[in-house]
Amino acid sequence: MVTPPKYKLLLFFKRNPSLSPSEFKAYYEANHVPMVMEIAKDCKGLVRYTRRYLLHEASDPELDLPFTVFGTPTPTVDFDIVNEVTFRSKEDAAEFARAMYGIEENAKKVLADESKLFIRNQMRGMLVEEIESIE
Repeated sequence: MVTPPKYKLLLFFKRNPSLSPSEFKAYYEANHVPMVMEIAKDCKGLVRYTRRYLLHEASDPELDLPFTVFGTPTPTVDFDIVNEVTFRSKEDAAEFARAMYGIEENAKKVLADESKLFIRNQMRGMLVEEIESIE
């Protein structure tokens, strides 16, 4: 059986080098996430907001651990966090973007916080359609 499509915003962010990985994660979870959730509280089509942090200590090529960072030659990982924001529809994703950046008061807060957290010119994102098959 195939489930109805969901729309996911995949976001790839590089942390501001003034923050250690642990400082970055602590600040992100304590400050940025609550801010985003407060702004998005009226976005009815927001299904899930998932954060995935690179495990820097496990991704050291010298440790020769499988499935952390792999490839030949060992690649550099340009991001510290991969976010996945799931929506019921493309329209719901657009509503979320408007709530975050289309309302001046929200945009000022979000952009100021992003400047603390990320190297803004290295932020990447894309909207994808996800279709799952279930047995």
